[in-house]
Amino acid sequence: ERRGLYMALQTVLGKVAQVECENIRLEPAREAALFRIAQEAVNNALRHGGAQTVRIELKKQEDEVHLTIQDDGKGFNPQTQSEGLGLLSMRERAQRAQAQFSVHSSPGQGARIEVTLR
Repeated sequence: ERRGLYMALQTVLGKVAQVECENIRLEPAREAALFRIAQEAVNNALRHGGAQTVRIELKKQEDEVHLTIQDDGKGFNPQTQSEGLGLLSMRERAQRAQAQFSVHSSPGQGARIEVTLR
């Protein structure tokens, strides 16, 4: 919490993912939510998706903050596959942070998680 989201993404998740992020400071609860979402998405990509590469991007555009986690894993069909606890917890964290949350994936195409804060 003291060092912020930027440092948490770089030092913790940078060991297993490619991290490109701006040094953005938010309210501590929102930073924690974004970090936990990224952490869960990376975990899911590696454990369930069999991803070789996971990329995390954090950037600010105008008055929005965008967090994107993309992987090259096996992917899934979000329309037919039930949400596991990982996706459910990410969605709930985003909701508590008053953020938009979306999942884009298809079999054989990896997955992309997008979170947008205003």
